[in-house]
Amino acid sequence: MLRPLLRPLLLLLLLAELEATFYTEDFTLNLNNPFSLYGTERTQIFVSFTDEHFAVCFDGYHGSTSDADCLLMKGKAARKAGVRQDDADKIDKDQFKEVYPNIKSDLKSIVYMSMKVGESDYLIPIYSAGTYGSISTFVNSGPPVSAVLLVGGKEVFNKAVPGYIPHDVSGCRFKDMVLKPGEEKTDSNCQTAKCPSPGKSSVSGCDGDDVCISGSCKSAGACTFTGPSVVDVKGGFRYIKDHCDYRLMASTVVPDFSVEGKYNERRRKDVSFLDSVVLKYKSTTFSLEQGGRVKEGESVLTLTDTLKTFGKISLKKEPEGVTAVYSEKGFDTFVFFNGYTAQILFTGPSKTSLGLKHLCANAGAAAADVRDTKDSCETEPKDDSKDESINCEEAKKRCAVLNSDPFTKCHGLVSPASFVKSCADTMCSYPPVDGLTCSFLESYSRVCGLFSQDVQGWRSKEECSASPKALCQDSSCLSTEFCGQIGETGTWGCRCRPTEVQKFRDLKSLGNATTCGAGSASASLVNCLLVEKGIDYKTLRLNDEKCKGQLVDGFVVFSFSNTETCGAEVTDKDGAVNYKNNIQSMELPPEAILRSDPVDIAFSCNFAQPKLQLMSFKVTGSSSVVNKPVKAGTWDYTITMKAFANKERTEILKSVEMNQRIWIELKATGVDSKAAAVLFDSCWATKQKDPQSDPKYYLVSNGCKNPKDPTVQLTGNGAGVLSVFSFKTFQFPNSNRLFQNWAETALPQLALWRLPIGHHGLGQIGRFHGNQD
Repeated sequence: MLRPLLRPLLLLLLLAELEATFYTEDFTLNLNNPFSLYGTERTQIFVSFTDEHFAVCFDGYHGSTSDADCLLMKGKAARKAGVRQDDADKIDKDQFKEVYPNIKSDLKSIVYMSMKVGESDYLIPIYSAGTYGSISTFVNSGPPVSAVLLVGGKEVFNKAVPGYIPHDVSGCRFKDMVLKPGEEKTDSNCQTAKCPSPGKSSVSGCDGDDVCISGSCKSAGACTFTGPSVVDVKGGFRYIKDHCDYRLMASTVVPDFSVEGKYNERRRKDVSFLDSVVLKYKSTTFSLEQGGRVKEGESVLTLTDTLKTFGKISLKKEPEGVTAVYSEKGFDTFVFFNGYTAQILFTGPSKTSLGLKHLCANAGAAAADVRDTKDSCETEPKDDSKDESINCEEAKKRCAVLNSDPFTKCHGLVSPASFVKSCADTMCSYPPVDGLTCSFLESYSRVCGLFSQDVQGWRSKEECSASPKALCQDSSCLSTEFCGQIGETGTWGCRCRPTEVQKFRDLKSLGNATTCGAGSASASLVNCLLVEKGIDYKTLRLNDEKCKGQLVDGFVVFSFSNTETCGAEVTDKDGAVNYKNNIQSMELPPEAILRSDPVDIAFSCNFAQPKLQLMSFKVTGSSSVVNKPVKAGTWDYTITMKAFANKERTEILKSVEMNQRIWIELKATGVDSKAAAVLFDSCWATKQKDPQSDPKYYLVSNGCKNPKDPTVQLTGNGAGVLSVFSFKTFQFPNSNRLFQNWAETALPQLALWRLPIGHHGLGQIGRFHGNQD
């Protein structure tokens, strides 16, 4: 049965009887009396027709603004609407009160609109009653129509209208919420809005020193560490100049947990940066390091963007950085680190003491009370050279934007003064690179977010990334490196800490001196120096393109040997052997371009062959074994000479007869056979003890046996570390003694190496003079 209020309305549905004004295009209607829609007075109606709906809006045509107040009747609208305004005396006030019992003020006027949407005819009465208001929808014939009310662009109701539906729109607004009279609501920022009567609202937040954390009022404190600066929970400031470890935070209410920080240099030796954060729970430690690397003790953890629990500590890694959470006794600690900034938020129940200690509680504490380095640390770094790229006045201007919009919306929660100072003091001492200024702005914006105050609209203007992002995420820099920007390309990589590579920069060198060893040679380049020049070590090779460098502990090592020469060029001049190779860039296609010189570093090792050395013995009925230790450069070996009576060299020679075959063995031990060889160069007999006396009879000359003496045999001469010489004994006429003389040398299989960036000499491989009588 229809409500009493509808009986007179139904009599007016015929547009001819309503004496309505008809519209066939979008139109605007000025209201006789203001219409109150959730506490906001509207004086006009904007009506539009589309294929999707019939729209009645109160602050502009539908689609002209994203936060409009509109009633939408879904469905294709016929482009014809009838509109009529009437005074309140046309409606029975008692009947109106029956339908809208919560409307306390008198009805002032009514607006009727009648039109056709799809297959349905319907009527929209809009009632004005001072600070109260209502909208009704009534479908006279046809299927139900979906009615949607938007307030501030937000959907308040969405209903299928089968008949008559009244909707009281009296109340208040708070942000994107609507409140009915007598209602109260609390938003995610802990602000509670109350609506005692239409259009009269009040808003309150957390009491006293409490702040809003995740929608709840709590006791809380946040401290920030960016670069060398510290901002404590009360806004106190400190600038850390040394490269030491510091106690960042602890609390008397959770004594088993603490946070420490390790400081180190980056581009400049005289500006310190927070390099890693260490969480300690009893005997367990977690290290938050650069690149999002997290360790439990010495074990690297694998993390995702979902919290993973390790005992009492929960951890997650997101694009913006790593977050650790520790909870105990109703107190929560949140530690965030992105490689440049660490922020610690400590919360507890409302109106409770947090018991904070160390730098987080008091940035101005004495160094002895907060410095945690047990071993020695660099407490007074030396001043670095002047950097012309540092513009202090420009830096101060950029940092001062924290005093302006849109950051001002957070000033009531977090004072920007110490954040501006920390930014300016650092950027007046450090070049404007690595997005460091943005890191300071981001640190203030983020601490505002921790206290439920989101600051938006500053990134693009200040030329910062569109969203917070950790630097070099998943890139593992060594302890001698740090994550920084490379050139003007916008790429990031592991740069060198200045102290670690100062010796190379002083020499304008890219790496260590060449290492020349037995059978091998290597040259090593400092990878971070290559990175700073925009060189990817994977694009470098030796003369043979298959031979590439291997990254070992921050050095790119190139090596080759006598078995893998890698295209080395071998030259022999004036008795010296030189092995030369080149570290060079890969060949590029013709269409490629270069922005830096291609790499071409030659390195080599030289080997000077030792002079011939004499070894003599007198052939009589005696025997001898001679051992001679030799040390030359990196070589350390022993030469042994033995005389044998049999071919198998198992019987030591003890006596000698005329025309007896004997075997002389020369052997080097303690040296790789691939690196050196032993050679009988010459062998001759003399009548006298003096090896230069005449007459001479040559058994071996220039490494070859005497072709006129068929008794002479040479085995393995110059082919390795073992050479064997065999002959039949003889004597000169009128002489019962014979002196055998050898000129012996050691030949290099692989020579010495030398790099243009350094020199390392090995010396001669060895000489031996023995005597067997």
